[in-house]
Amino acid sequence: MDSRGAADAAGALGAACIRLAEWQRALAALDLVIEHDPDGPDLVHVLHRAIARERLGALPEARADIDAWTVSSVARPPDEQLRGYLCASRIFVGTGEPALANEELARAIATARNLPSDPVHAAALLEGSAWL
Repeated sequence: MDSRGAADAAGALGAACIRLAEWQRALAALDLVIEHDPDGPDLVHVLHRAIARERLGALPEARADIDAWTVSSVARPPDEQLRGYLCASRIFVGTGEPALANEELARAIATARNLPSDPVHAAALLEGSAWL
């Protein structure tokens, strides 16, 4: 799978599976796109893989993904930041790091407060709230 079209399809499948809570299918699709994207993985795919891994209980792997995503998180769209900070908080709770979990939760709350009030961003806020 070294074509742009195949990578895009795998990324879209991974995102859809995340929304449907089909964690194993999401992980398989995201592994494909991250390992074989000819342009290198988009950070949203790394975040989605962190979400899937956390939900499957693969906390060390989820932590590695969220650490990779966090490096550039401030440059990401606000709705993605919200999901990422909430995911990081869940990972840190799972790895026994409550102080880090609280920091990420505070970032998520601050991000949610700054989301625009238009319907698209309100939907992103509600989607992010499902992580609480």
